[in-house]
Formats: sequence, structure tokens, C-alpha cells
Amino acid sequence: MPVNFNHSTSCPSCKNIISIPLSTNDFLSDYDNERPMGTEYQYTVTDYPATCPNCKNNFVLNGNIFEYPEGQIEISDLIAE
Repeated sequence: MPVNFNHSTSCPSCKNIISIPLSTNDFLSDYDNERPMGTEYQYTVTDYPATCPNCKNNFVLNGNIFEYPEGQIEISDLIAE
């Protein structure tokens, strides 16, 4: 089941803090691990396109998203470039 969440980041151009809606449906899980509360999933994000609503700058997100327990975003270390 997909997890929808907002990722806050600083625009690489204007430096404003913006919120980008994301879904685990947009990425492939490239790692899973059984843990006590269910399966942990890792999603690798590579060159995911985004646009700043303030300055209209186009940029990409890169990094990882971890879902654990299922349905919860545990860690998101995405970087705007």
C-alpha cells in the first residue's frame, strides 16, 4: 500500500523552504528487511523532478526513503540539487 507524505526541503535557487508531495508509489523498493514490527522498505530516489512554487526553478531530489513499520516513513534523507 503506498504511503503519501510531504517532504520539506530548501529550494537550491531561492533557498525558500518548500513542501513537496511524494508517494512511495513513485519509487521502486530496492531493499527490504524483516524486522520485529514488519517489513522495512528502502526506496532509492534518483533525479526525481520537482519545481519550486516560489521561483519556478526546476531541480531534482536524490537520496533514500525508509518505510518502517509498513505505512510509516521512518527516514527521508532526500537532497534537492
